[in-house]
Amino acid sequence: MKQKIKHRGIGIGIIIILLSVSTIACANPTIINASVSPEKVVPGDVMTVTAEIKDEHGIKSVQADMGGIETIILELVEGDIYNGTWQNNWIVHDTEPIWYNTTITAENIPGGKASVNVEWEDPSYSIGYMLPVYDGYWMDWTIGGTSPAPTRWESVDDPLGSPDNGTTVVDTYLAYPVNNSFFFETLYFGEDVVINSVTVHAWARKDGGSPTLYVFYRYNDTDYVNATSYGLDPNDYEDHTWVYINNPATGSPWNASELRANMEWGVTVLGTSAAVGVLVTQMYLEVNYSGAGFRPEGDFTTSPAVLNYTDNQSIIFAGNCTETTGVYNATNTFIYLETNGTKKYPGLWEDVPTGGDEYVTSNTSGYYIGNLSSGTTSSNYYFNITGHKVGEHWFRVRCEADNAVDNYSQPVNLTVRNPLSRAGEQSWQRLLYNTSG
Repeated sequence: MKQKIKHRGIGIGIIIILLSVSTIACANPTIINASVSPEKVVPGDVMTVTAEIKDEHGIKSVQADMGGIETIILELVEGDIYNGTWQNNWIVHDTEPIWYNTTITAENIPGGKASVNVEWEDPSYSIGYMLPVYDGYWMDWTIGGTSPAPTRWESVDDPLGSPDNGTTVVDTYLAYPVNNSFFFETLYFGEDVVINSVTVHAWARKDGGSPTLYVFYRYNDTDYVNATSYGLDPNDYEDHTWVYINNPATGSPWNASELRANMEWGVTVLGTSAAVGVLVTQMYLEVNYSGAGFRPEGDFTTSPAVLNYTDNQSIIFAGNCTETTGVYNATNTFIYLETNGTKKYPGLWEDVPTGGDEYVTSNTSGYYIGNLSSGTTSSNYYFNITGHKVGEHWFRVRCEADNAVDNYSQPVNLTVRNPLSRAGEQSWQRLLYNTSG
């Protein structure tokens, strides 16, 4: 009897153990939040894929299927494998003007999986914006407003969506045709970009009389005035727009090189016979384009890069590592981004900080690549660099492995500058610099 009872006890114990193992194997990760940014992209743009994931057993891997075009591996950038944020960047390619789903799949150490879809699109067009950057040829209007700016162009360069409604303006009370013009930011388009239209926006109101407001494009010392004019409201600043399908100077569609130059546009009041007041508080250009935009020309593995920290700009460096002997495998390979321009150790090479009171920071200082087979090159790993203080810095990637000597890429120069005073304003330029080690 004792032996029989003991046998039953072992049997129950085995059943309990098996149930416990089965429960572990079936537990799935919890994807708390998942996103892609931006959600509207065209080929050549950089999309950031992010997922916040929890799992009591630990996450083994996270991957993202980019609409069936390509699958990328997300890396742990914050927290740990039990509760952390996973992220990577994807250079958009081979998309069409349709909606896509990115499927993010997380797998834990026991093998449980969880997936979530994030929707995004490649629209048939994209929008870019250009703000004034300095005064043009015509400066007949005066600086005004309740808190006047130091220059005419700074009187109308308010952040998009936030015209200051009279705090800073340019105005005129003259009774005859009078002009004021501004040079605008450049947009870095490749030659394959199609410019669908350029729209001029002017937020304005009147102060007496019955004035009409016009805009003009100035090119090669000639002013091309648009025939469309607007009457103005006496109380509220309103957005008035002029759409240009063609370049008024040539009569032909816009091309990329014309937007890579500082275009000059202005406002004018025509045909008035009595003193009137016209006030303009904001002016900007809206560019509708198709194709890959916002990409500088040139090879930036050797050319200097420029970053305006007051425009909330960031620069993405793409780096990779290669096993160069062609014979051995590189084991436990890591890739790091280094700079010689931190506040703590100026002039000395060190990993880019991820926070603190530094001149430049990165979303991460390094990634674990794993083992590299002989003669192979890893995929690109991305570092998002943000500048916080004016300065000139150098960046390079460092490749490490257990059985290899550290190797460094060619350094790339980055200048962080503060040419304008528009803190908090949206950045119009996404810059990509490739380097490898």
